Amino acid sequence: MYACEPGEADCSIRWDRRSEARGLRKGVIVNPDAAVDAIKKAVEEAERMSGIQAEEVTINLAGSHILGLNGQAIVAVSGRDREINAEDVRRAIDSACAIQLPAGRNSGPPAAEFIVDDQDGITIR
Repeated sequence: MYACEPGEADCSIRWDRRSEARGLRKGVIVNPDAAVDAIKKAVEEAERMSGIQAEEVTINLAGSHILGLNGQAIVAVSGRDREINAEDVRRAIDSACAIQLPAGRNSGPPAAEFIVDDQDGITIR
């Protein structure tokens, strides 16, 4: 487990141990419930051993079964002052995610990078 305090640029290793991966076969999730249980168990053990409560957990999966698709959308800014608000962002994400996925595929969380008036690299905080 790597731990960072808010505002820190670098993370420090507080506890390092591998946990048993359950619900996976050759890197592919074949039993989501078992995978979720294994992740929860690993996080609970890491919290107990490090003495730190996890506020956020990042899990990395890789393999040929992972497919990335880019969605695009154009939405009008709804505010009178033409300032982008949370509702505008939600509409853009909803519109960009409205794509037909291949059979048997599920979507994950959308990436959060936007282009506004030809300015790219805009992210949500």
